[in-house]
Amino acid sequence: MSDFNSLIAISQNCQTPVFALTKEQIKQEGKHYRKVLKDTLQASSNFRDAFSNLADRIINLTSNNV
Repeated sequence: MSDFNSLIAISQNCQTPVFALTKEQIKQEGKHYRKVLKDTLQASSNFRDAFSNLADRIINLTSNNV
């Protein structure tokens, strides 16, 4: 899995799930903030997808054993 450390820290500070962070909560600044914000939002989407896929796999594995 990719490194989501900065998103997790922002998520904890905002008390918001990583996949639900808004642009305002991410607050990227600096010379290239638009690219950084775009990359961070993409990482948030990747985080959501990775954990959704993982949850689906767990559900499938555990439901077949019943």
